[in-house]
Amino acid sequence: MPKPFIQLNAAEFSGLLNPIKLIRKIDSIHLTSSWRPAQHQFRGQESLDELHDFHVLENGDTDLPQHLTIDPCGSLWTGRNWNIPPLSARGFSGNHQSGPLLITLIGDFSSGADQVTQEQREALVTICLALCSHFSINPSAIHLLGDFVKLEGSNDAALRELVTDPKWLGTATPAPKTSAQKKPATDPARLNTLGRVFSLLTATPGAGLVQRVLDESSRSSESIDYSARSLQRWLGESVPSDDQLQKMKPY
Repeated sequence: MPKPFIQLNAAEFSGLLNPIKLIRKIDSIHLTSSWRPAQHQFRGQESLDELHDFHVLENGDTDLPQHLTIDPCGSLWTGRNWNIPPLSARGFSGNHQSGPLLITLIGDFSSGADQVTQEQREALVTICLALCSHFSINPSAIHLLGDFVKLEGSNDAALRELVTDPKWLGTATPAPKTSAQKKPATDPARLNTLGRVFSLLTATPGAGLVQRVLDESSRSSESIDYSARSLQRWLGESVPSDDQLQKMKPY
């Protein structure tokens, strides 16, 4: 989806999901973290724009890798067109006929770094339940990217701890409602904006974009430019170590 990316809450998402019909079958959900920005670095729209520019201008991707982003406050942000496969683990992104929907949680979930916030957890549970219901996805088809690629250590330790809990989807005890699960929008202008957003997210891609995405998904994930130059420009902070960069390559 072209910029600007739109912020919405979990209740708005669930309400607008019902009329969605895609030409691409969503058969699974993939979860990952942003790594950078970490939670304390996230600045809303500005950070999403930086992520977009990093992937599009630095790496030559067509868009953000993910279809949805969940920020530390539990807000959702729009991303890639849902009729286009994500940039998930190499070989597991699916195609234009079927495949996963990729959700990125903002944070560095390496051991000892950020933790999944309560607001993120509640938003994730809400939208995963809604997606599983709408697209008839078995909860066993919810995966971390680390399920598909071998990593030295874990970049999503806190996420893995969450999803390995048998009750993480709240089937036994519904998660309490917080600010992340506000009521759906009722303001006509807001409803009109959200309607246009979901129309863009579910638009049928043109032939040219389809070919670009095929080229994008066929290249090795190791070719993504995690050079010190690009990361420093993107993050505006000290450059990560070579070891950190190597651990990110499978993503």
